[in-house]
Amino acid sequence: MLDDASSDETPDVVQEFTRRLEQTPQGQHISVRYVRSETNIGQFANWNRALDLCRTELLNVFHDDDVMFPWMLEDLTAALDEHPECGIALSLGNAAVAGSPPPAAEARPSCSVLQGKEYAQELRTGDDTRLFHVAPPSGLLRVAEVRRIGLRWREDVGPCADSCFWLEASDGGIPICLLGAEKPLLARRQHPGSITASSGMRAWTVSFKHLYDLIVELNPDVGKLANLRRAMMLSGIHAALEWDTFSTPDAAARTLSNIRDAAECIRELNWASSDEEIAVYILKPFVKRALTGQMSFTPCIRLARLLNKDGFRVSPTTWLREAARMFARRIYRNRKETT
Repeated sequence: MLDDASSDETPDVVQEFTRRLEQTPQGQHISVRYVRSETNIGQFANWNRALDLCRTELLNVFHDDDVMFPWMLEDLTAALDEHPECGIALSLGNAAVAGSPPPAAEARPSCSVLQGKEYAQELRTGDDTRLFHVAPPSGLLRVAEVRRIGLRWREDVGPCADSCFWLEASDGGIPICLLGAEKPLLARRQHPGSITASSGMRAWTVSFKHLYDLIVELNPDVGKLANLRRAMMLSGIHAALEWDTFSTPDAAARTLSNIRDAAECIRELNWASSDEEIAVYILKPFVKRALTGQMSFTPCIRLARLLNKDGFRVSPTTWLREAARMFARRIYRNRKETT
């Protein structure tokens, strides 16, 4: 357990947890090593410290605010056992919000192997942003393979450091086992103190720009850059706005501040110019979730009102056009998968 100079009761919690564990039959086979930093070094520096201190063959960096389902490590290790050529196992299966009972454990999820440039190719498949949402704690690493190529989490690129890590691992010659989304392995808690919620719009936008530049750097011949750039921006906006938009009414001011930061960043990066186009960037991920039944249209309407209040022109035509495009694209994908 790595304690990044916390100011709460973490040391007492660890001590009590260790005492209880020692009294269980499993405790005879499990050792707890607690390491506390003298000063706060930041999330990704802390992950690198875990990599440096790891004494075992496999490493899983798990957040203290997420929930691991009982079968997670079993499924990840099974994937690596079945694919010994792979140095990393990742899962697309994570529940959006922790708190509800975990689903019943079923058969192991499907597994595909990405090698070399294939991870980057998956990242640039247009509007398919699934790899942007791979939960970092779903990653199981072969420590020797990661150390072999000198791979580290980038500490200066913001919240996309995990995506940069997977990308550089694949490009460095480490095949990746990608487990399917049909079976969740963990649940992610959403709260104001999380990196997702607290980073803010500007940090997310700049971080996705770092990831975009890295993809281009590692893959000069990468195609569909316009679609990739759009997909990444949508993911960044969605990550930054999600908590504030779905929380309490007093979050409106923070959401509005994020929107203004987003608009400024989009203009600085020359990703869009008109207010209407910027509004589409901001609204699209929420409309998409509403269309697919993942949420109601209420947050979308709330966000549209905030945009109009701040001078953006969000007309019904804009809504209908984007909704029609996404609905048609979804039908096309379903038919393609069926074929």
